[in-house]
Amino acid sequence: MNLPALLKPLQGAVFAIVLLAGCARNTGDNAGDGVADPSWETARQTTMVAEIKKARPDFSLPTLAGDTLSSSDLDNKVVLVNFWATWCGPCVIETPELVALHDEWKDRPFEIVGISMDEEGFEIVAPFADDFQISYPIILDDGDLADEFGGVYALPTTFIVDAAGQIRHRFIGIFPIEDMREELEKLLDQAN
Repeated sequence: MNLPALLKPLQGAVFAIVLLAGCARNTGDNAGDGVADPSWETARQTTMVAEIKKARPDFSLPTLAGDTLSSSDLDNKVVLVNFWATWCGPCVIETPELVALHDEWKDRPFEIVGISMDEEGFEIVAPFADDFQISYPIILDDGDLADEFGGVYALPTTFIVDAAGQIRHRFIGIFPIEDMREELEKLLDQAN
């Protein structure tokens, strides 16, 4: 989208409104129960991607499991950073696919980090994580982390970070795992 400089600050908000309007249109009665409704295929097509090149921010935050996750723990790994919330319909849809990818690539230099935007904190995130058997680390946004990554204008928003710690892509909407496998494989090959 090529907007005049005056409108650039609103670009993210416009994307969020478009994405959320599309998602709201596609929600079915079962949108929050973890069962994918066929109408969500339209929501999958609303994913917006941007290529960016910026250093991963430094952080050290508590995880749902009670540990601390630091950005340095992710050195030399390809990292999929997923900003999400328990109340977000598309987040519910993509969670099983993220869990499956994490389990499939657990022996590779790859990590998924879930960053919850739930204001209620781990109290509401824990039952969700249990229900979906989330095997990757989950931390809470500390109020600054989303901005430090480059901005989160709608949920879910996913960033791909290469093994050198550079943010390479930002996806607004459901993360297209199958479409990104080739790119992820390339980044993993570079990590070895």
